[in-house]
Amino acid sequence: MHCGTLLEAIPDKDAAFIAKRPSIVLFAMASSIFYCGIARGTVILSEHSSPSTSSDPSSVAAQVFPKITPGSKLTYVHGSNLIHYISSPATPTLPSGVTYLCIATEDVGRRVPFALLADIKARFTAEFGEEEVGAAEVYGMASFNSTLRERILWAEDGAPGAGNVGGPGNSDRAKQVKAEIDQVKDVMVQNIERVLERGERIDLLVNKTDQLNNQAFQFRKRSTALRRRMWWKSTRMLGLLIGTIVFLMYLAVGAACGLPGWQQCRR
Repeated sequence: MHCGTLLEAIPDKDAAFIAKRPSIVLFAMASSIFYCGIARGTVILSEHSSPSTSSDPSSVAAQVFPKITPGSKLTYVHGSNLIHYISSPATPTLPSGVTYLCIATEDVGRRVPFALLADIKARFTAEFGEEEVGAAEVYGMASFNSTLRERILWAEDGAPGAGNVGGPGNSDRAKQVKAEIDQVKDVMVQNIERVLERGERIDLLVNKTDQLNNQAFQFRKRSTALRRRMWWKSTRMLGLLIGTIVFLMYLAVGAACGLPGWQQCRR
């Protein structure tokens, strides 16, 4: 398998800003949804890939899992394929959340893969508790692999009955459009939050810079005042020393000449 750089996440298959960059190449395969996996952070708990897959989608997923933020729902583009995922929010038991991911061909779109992921998430959370998921080791929930295989077949039939995201025969196009708009809104909210977070960091840096400038100014002011005090103190000490020397000389000369009238020196 040829490897390259992972592409940008996009909010929608039809969005105008789909990124075009080098990607991991996945070979042609018969199944439209050829991989599905569940991971706690980077620890893969359960997965299933299509037997007709000539590449190794598990290694592709292993490169994507570390890039996922808990509580997010996005799509990555990889050549002619799309990697879809939803991630549960972080909890004290599961600080990295649980990620449900599938890899499908681009012609499948987004509706069916996300219907598949929502269905898998509901079944997985119903079968396993947080404590059990948090303590599981790598592939520690392989018993769920058969469920993944079954639900992939269900999704390839069009995800019938997935009313929450719209399945085949669902005439309520407004609900499907609303779901897609909500997905775009979620991505935009995340982007705005990141911009605001960067703005807060810049404001914090500016405040710290102002504080350092004020502290430096106060230090210079105190240093100048201290120098002046030390100069006056040195000057007073020098004056006192000179006065003391003059006074001692006066006493010495006066003792030799006879104080207070200096009689001996007048002769």
